[in-house]
Amino acid sequence: MADKKWTEMPDPDLIVDKILTRDFSEYEAAVGDNAEAKEFKRIGMAKVEDLMDCWTDKIVPAVGGARLLHPKIRHFEPMTTSLMPRSTDQLRVTASTEAMAALIYLNNHTKWNAMRSWAQQNAGRNGAVCPRYNAKKPTEHVEFKALYSDNAVGTNKWGGWSTEGKKMFVTLQKKIIESRRDNLDRHVKVDKECVERLYHKFADMHKNSGRDSKKAKAIPEVDPDEDDDLDYVVET
Repeated sequence: MADKKWTEMPDPDLIVDKILTRDFSEYEAAVGDNAEAKEFKRIGMAKVEDLMDCWTDKIVPAVGGARLLHPKIRHFEPMTTSLMPRSTDQLRVTASTEAMAALIYLNNHTKWNAMRSWAQQNAGRNGAVCPRYNAKKPTEHVEFKALYSDNAVGTNKWGGWSTEGKKMFVTLQKKIIESRRDNLDRHVKVDKECVERLYHKFADMHKNSGRDSKKAKAIPEVDPDEDDDLDYVVET
């Protein structure tokens, strides 16, 4: 993560329960004049906003494609309502795209933390190679094992994703579709605030871009039954 508030990769529950739903009410609604309540709200909001910025600027573009979500798009247009070129209703970031990004994060969270820890412990060791989990030796290097996938099965439509992983994708996709349907205003508000932070963070890069961050875009209705990216859809 870009912010030093994170000592390790954020808990996947933050992605699933807060980022996918844009629901930060646990921190926003914190009340009380005591220092503990104020600190809980300050730290909590700082963490979810930092994670939201990383989600928008790094994680989702890595899944959805940097060409469609390049900085002149993701630093200006709210993710929930950004439309494909020359389209009046096709979203750049569908529920499927966010669901796949979340699934990849859940799948690799433990492994990535293990790789990060290994890299820190072995910094400066020439020739050191990070361990990999091998299903043929299931008791070794288990911390480097992905949760839902096996990258040693070769190429196929789902690239070694387990049944549990496919079911989790459907669960995440449904969660996002329902949240966008029932809380569209909240999604748009959080995404707009994120865009503002990213725009100001990268203001120098955009200085001569010709984009006007203040131009309002029409907010399309989100179809709760949208088919999204068919390449991702799996049967329950």
